Amino acid sequence: MPSFEKVLVVAISTRALFDLEEENRIYHEQGADAYRAYQREHEEDILKKGTAFYLVEALLGLNKLSEERLVEVIIMSKNSPETGIRVLNSIDHYNLDITRSAFTGSEPLSIYMKPFTVDLFLSRDEEDVQKTIDSRVAAAALIYDPPKDYVADNDSVRIAFDADAVLFSEESEYIYKTQGMAAFHDNEKTKVQEPLKDGPYAKVLRMLSEIQRKIQEKHKASPLRIAILTARNSPSHKRVLNTLRYWNVQVDEAFFLGGIKKDEILKAFKAHIFFDDQEAHLEKAALVVPSGKVPYSTNSALRNLDVETLSILKHTFRIPEQNNVITTSDISKGILRITAGIDFMLPNEAEQITLVFDNKDYICKYTKRIGRSDLLNVGKRFVIHSNLSTGDVLAFTVLSPGKYSVDKI
Repeated sequence: MPSFEKVLVVAISTRALFDLEEENRIYHEQGADAYRAYQREHEEDILKKGTAFYLVEALLGLNKLSEERLVEVIIMSKNSPETGIRVLNSIDHYNLDITRSAFTGSEPLSIYMKPFTVDLFLSRDEEDVQKTIDSRVAAAALIYDPPKDYVADNDSVRIAFDADAVLFSEESEYIYKTQGMAAFHDNEKTKVQEPLKDGPYAKVLRMLSEIQRKIQEKHKASPLRIAILTARNSPSHKRVLNTLRYWNVQVDEAFFLGGIKKDEILKAFKAHIFFDDQEAHLEKAALVVPSGKVPYSTNSALRNLDVETLSILKHTFRIPEQNNVITTSDISKGILRITAGIDFMLPNEAEQITLVFDNKDYICKYTKRIGRSDLLNVGKRFVIHSNLSTGDVLAFTVLSPGKYSVDKI
C-alpha cells in the first residue's frame, strides 16, 4: 500500500483542471440526463485547459527531478464514473501523470479528503471548498476563471501566497480590521519574536519547502519558486520573517507591499497560482495569473465581520486619528489626510465617494498614495459649509460602500 506521508497530495476537481464551463451550464440548465448525453456524445473531444492546469502540470514535472515521488495529484469529481471517461481521455492526451481518481456521483467531495490524505484541494465548487476548509483536514481554494492571455513559465513552478489568514492564522488580521493599523503594528512589534500561528496553508508551505530541499540535494537549483505577497510593511514584516525562520522554511521572494497593488507584482513573478483570502485582491490578480480564494471557516471571526460589511466594532471612525490634527494647510487645500489606521474603512482604490453632512451630499475624490497618507479631497464647499477648522474631529459612519455620514465631535 503506497504511503503519501511525505508526498504533497493535491486533489483537483475536473472543472479546475479543465474548461468544463459549457458542460456545467448544460447540467444546471437542462439537468443531469442532458449532461450525461452531452458527455457521451463528446467523449473523444479533448477538453481545453482550465485555470489550474498549468500548476498541476508543473508540479507533476517536479517528480522527474527526484528518485522519490514528490507530488501526487488526484482528480476528483461529483460526476458519475461513466461521464468521467472524457476527463480521463483528456488526462491521457496531455500526458499528465495522474493515476488516481474519484468520481462520486453527486456525493460531496470533502468527505474523501482524509481517506486520500489530501493536503491541498482545488475546486470551482464553493460548497466543496467550504466544507473542506471547515473540516481542517486539508487546505482548499475556490478557483477563479482562467486569466486571459496567460502564458505559463515552462521552466519553473511559481506559487504565491498571501500571509495573514492564509499561511498564518487570522489573529493579526482581526486586530487590523477591528482596531486599525496602529493597533496592528503595536501588536506585531510587541510579539515580533513570537511565531505567528499556523493558517490553513502552513502545512502546504512547509511541504513545498521540503520539496525544494530534496531537489536541491540532487541539483544546484530548484525550479520551484515560492513567494509571499502581503500588505504588511515595516514594522510588522519582521514577525513574518521570524516566523518563517522558526518554521525552518525558506521562501524565494517576499513582498511587503504596504498598499502597492498585488496584481502587478504577481504578473512580474509569473505565478502559476496565487492564494489569497480577500476578493478585493483576487478580482484583479485573477485577471493576470491563475488565482484561488481561501475562504474563512464558517465559525471564523473574520467571516462574521465580512457578513456585517467589515465593521460591527468599527462602523464609525474618526478623522484625524488620535495624535494627528487637521492643519491650516489641509483646510486651505480642501483635503483630509487618511492615515494608515483608518484606510481600510475606505475604498481599496482611488475613486469618488459621497459624504453626507447636515443632510447635504458632497462628492469627494479619494486618492491612494504609496508610502504616505491617502488624501480625501472634500473641496472648498464642504470646508465652508462645515466650518472646518484646526482642532476639529470628524466622525465618519459607513452608510453603504462608498458613502459616509459625517458629524463633528
